[in-house]
Amino acid sequence: MSCCSGGCGCGKGNQTPAQEQVFLAQLDTSKGMLATHDWMKGLSDLRVEDEILEVRFKNNRKEFYRNSRMLRINKDDRVVVDVDGGHDLGTVSLSGELSKQRFEKKSPGEEINSLRQVYRIANENDIETWLNARKNDRSGLLRSRELASSLGLEMNISDVEFRGDGKKVTIYYTANGRVDFRELLKLCMSEFRMKIEMKQIGARQSAARVGGIGSCGRELCCSTWKTEMNSVKTESARKQDLSLNASRLAGQCGKLKCCLNYELETYLEAWESFPAELINLETDKGILKPQNADVLKGEVHYALDNDKVDIRYNISIDQVKQYISMNKKGKLVKTGSIPAD
Repeated sequence: MSCCSGGCGCGKGNQTPAQEQVFLAQLDTSKGMLATHDWMKGLSDLRVEDEILEVRFKNNRKEFYRNSRMLRINKDDRVVVDVDGGHDLGTVSLSGELSKQRFEKKSPGEEINSLRQVYRIANENDIETWLNARKNDRSGLLRSRELASSLGLEMNISDVEFRGDGKKVTIYYTANGRVDFRELLKLCMSEFRMKIEMKQIGARQSAARVGGIGSCGRELCCSTWKTEMNSVKTESARKQDLSLNASRLAGQCGKLKCCLNYELETYLEAWESFPAELINLETDKGILKPQNADVLKGEVHYALDNDKVDIRYNISIDQVKQYISMNKKGKLVKTGSIPAD
């Protein structure tokens, strides 16, 4: 029988023995007080930690930085970051666990402590200084091209980027071979009166910085969302049964289009159901020779090796395997059972 009727407010009224044991367990026996309620429970996701941030700069150039000062930073925030000899301003494009995984994928083995840090969230003065520096990009590009042309240098300057603090200019160029730009560097330093960095980039990176519209009618992938410039091989076009026409397969960079890799994996999986080599089929009307294959449909187009008869057959890959097996056993394939065009 309970020692308390429940009117005293102790909470023990009308309790079962098991409930009474739970109640007693909640008491702090050393002080005679109830345990403190953890009102912060469930709020751990609001805690700011030392995390990796992916920061985007001009023309989709991205770098990784540490939020070592544990600032409360969200995606699309403008931040001031540490760079060699000064600071720059960029936009946070990714944060959290996904940013960490991307960093580990792009820089395997690199220590997180080696990353430069984010100074602060950009204020009005930072943004104003950055905008004033960016206004010089176009005029700086035209002037640097004039200087390079006057020196007769065989190089194509595709972009000029003024740093957010207005203390450095980076000139991006493409060239087929080695270029002696020492004289150009002196002229540019005299012209812009700040530190100059010459950076040679590939044709794909150059197209990404310039931008443009692709043959599909949309903006170039490399200048909008694509961050990694993977190599594209002619084999990608062959596996997709595309005509090897250089003018149609090349993008604005003059290289094979990046989109040739987008569906390549699907085609490679489809090719796995095909035999290693498409061979002739022996039929009651003669030899059927393979013309081409529709990989996604899983069909092979055959034609009779006969100048007098122009009949084409579309045969599924499963049937092709059956017919090959029949031929190996010395049996001829009856063309009457094969649908013809």
